[in-house]
Amino acid sequence: MIYDMRTYDIAMGKTPEYMAAVREIALPVRESYGIKLAGWYYTDIGALNRVVHIWAYRDFAHFEEAREAFRTDERWVNDYVPRVKGIVLRQENQIMRASDFFESILMQADAGDCDGTEAEPEDIDSSDNDGDDAEAASVDTEETESDKETPESN
Repeated sequence: MIYDMRTYDIAMGKTPEYMAAVREIALPVRESYGIKLAGWYYTDIGALNRVVHIWAYRDFAHFEEAREAFRTDERWVNDYVPRVKGIVLRQENQIMRASDFFESILMQADAGDCDGTEAEPEDIDSSDNDGDDAEAASVDTEETESDKETPESN
């Protein structure tokens, strides 16, 4: 498997709104194309207003096919993108590979059931914003020019 790890800086106080858009639209859209959520986190301590999500793909071919498919999905284009536009200030993504021992741990976690509890996001206003607000990135395609992946760069 390969993992698309995305790190987003979110507008101050907008993490709950962003999380709702992902829960209600982005997650079901991605899942419909076989993209598995491998992790979704938001900061509590440190650089605030940051979200990290990790999407699992079978291989690079699945990544390319599924990415094209969900980005042209009507739900994505008409519902998700307009809803999150302006919320994401900066984004970075990386294609990651898992170690052999993590793959087996992940498979065991899928077979078992976590405790099912989910922490609620806090709407924290903080001056710990690192100043990237002025350089807001567009989420129309959920990537910037520097994020475009090629097999050679991964």
